[in-house]
Amino acid sequence: MLKFALLLNSSVTIVIMVVNFAFKIFLAKHFSQFNLVAYYTIIDSFSLLTRVFAGYKDALVTLYFKSEDKTKILQLFTTLFSYIVLVIAFMIIPLIANFYLVSKIGQLQISWIYISILFLLMNIVAYFGYLLLVQKAYKIISVYDMLKSVLIIVTVFLFYMVFNFDASYRTLILATIVANVILFFYLIWHREAIFGNSRISEIFSMKLPNFLDDTKRKFITLTFMASSSYFLYGLLLFAPVLVMLHMQEMEELANFQVVARSLYFALVAIFSWPLGRFLFPELSDKLKKHDLDGILVLKRKFIKLLIPFSFLLILACWFSAKYIIDFMFPDTYINSYKMLNILIVGLPFVMYTNFSSSFIKATGSYKILIAIDTAALFAFLFFFLIFRFLFMLKFASLYAFVFSMIFIFVVTYYQERKIFLQEGKL
Repeated sequence: MLKFALLLNSSVTIVIMVVNFAFKIFLAKHFSQFNLVAYYTIIDSFSLLTRVFAGYKDALVTLYFKSEDKTKILQLFTTLFSYIVLVIAFMIIPLIANFYLVSKIGQLQISWIYISILFLLMNIVAYFGYLLLVQKAYKIISVYDMLKSVLIIVTVFLFYMVFNFDASYRTLILATIVANVILFFYLIWHREAIFGNSRISEIFSMKLPNFLDDTKRKFITLTFMASSSYFLYGLLLFAPVLVMLHMQEMEELANFQVVARSLYFALVAIFSWPLGRFLFPELSDKLKKHDLDGILVLKRKFIKLLIPFSFLLILACWFSAKYIIDFMFPDTYINSYKMLNILIVGLPFVMYTNFSSSFIKATGSYKILIAIDTAALFAFLFFFLIFRFLFMLKFASLYAFVFSMIFIFVVTYYQERKIFLQEGKL
């Protein structure tokens, strides 16, 4: 089941990456660097804000498989999720849009209402995605992942090519809003698979459910700890963008946002993200059954595949990235291949870290991950200062990012090994 889910989701993600790659080429040729920087910076800010409460999904997975009253767990998750999303959408985002994005991105002219509606819609469809995960509806998840990308592409083409909207970030935002509305109705159509044996009327409530034990306290505690870890890691992922924005390196930011970062995270989505996404519920299930031997078998198979794959992937990128980007994108983006060649070195470490962190989370050791992510932020700052002001490197923030990923890998591997040693399995 797990192997099928990983292969299916990775295969679908490969198709999505190819489609998105072609879409990015289209955008680079028809939309200006300013409009693309504005759009992707807004979307990135959503990703960072979402990490403030992303721990809900980990708390949901951890307690859903342990609890006998699964409907109440879903109700608790739904109620808390709804409140926090509404607060961010209509209180936090207006402040960010008016007092940060406008000052950092010149000529940005769009009402915060559109940005808030987009944030709200993206999180509504993400909510259904979380429920699909605990129901282990892997086939629907793969279709859902594909539609998230395909629908945006289709709506952008319709708005720009058919209805003759202007080539601006406003068109991209409006198209993304419409795409998420369509995806919402698709998910409603699959509501039986999403909600399982629970009745929808029992899940949606304005009040938090009551439990006979301390489940509510555990859920909130796990959410806070996991969210802290997600947010800190999100700051790290967003750190190069923040550095380039702060230093007004708009041309480098365009190369990074439109090409290098997009391609790098597409590779992460194919080869790394499914690991954390599907391994966490599976590892949680195995730990509940005290099947550490099964986890070790998974780990050893994974390492045997990871080493040769990483070697080939890095070499392929170093030898071909320049020619591919030069052929596919306008000349203004040619320097992005240098960025991608730096970022690709960190991918193997990110892949293994997904396994380690999933295992650590499955044991409930969220405090360890918070400490690791906090230390990684300081590591990024340290490496950035060294590379920028001592070695005078051009892409100092990217080198610092890669070294911080290696730092996380080393520490999470140590913690994972420590847990196995405590259980007498190494």
